[in-house]
Amino acid sequence: MNIRLANEKDAAFLRRLNNKFNKTRDSEQQVAARIKANPTGEMAFVAELEGTIVGFACLRITRSICYEFALAELTELYIEETYRRRGVGRALMTQAELVALEHGAESLTLLTGGKNLTAQDFYRSLGYQVLQDLVLSKKRADG
Repeated sequence: MNIRLANEKDAAFLRRLNNKFNKTRDSEQQVAARIKANPTGEMAFVAELEGTIVGFACLRITRSICYEFALAELTELYIEETYRRRGVGRALMTQAELVALEHGAESLTLLTGGKNLTAQDFYRSLGYQVLQDLVLSKKRADG
């Protein structure tokens, strides 16, 4: 298995996997443009098995004026269903954790669905703990 940073050539694979995961309608060109421009500094890692990209993880690292350490957030993790339970998710998480540590983060935070018990069990198996914070969101008035 090869875990590496995604590049523009991976856009078709990322588009296909992300459309399965997030039900987006992005084109391959849109994905490639966002990888190239990367306005947020988010890193996308891909997992390759047998020459095929079978999963991805996205990591955002930010600096805050309120903390001396970096803040790291796993924003996406998806593994093609037929490749689950083969260590792909664990390998992607290990890479994300290592990169977060290299950038000075003291922890890695993630958000997963309250009904996604499979993901919750997976993250707990890696040592993640459920926090009791409340997450709030507000959509745009025109959206």
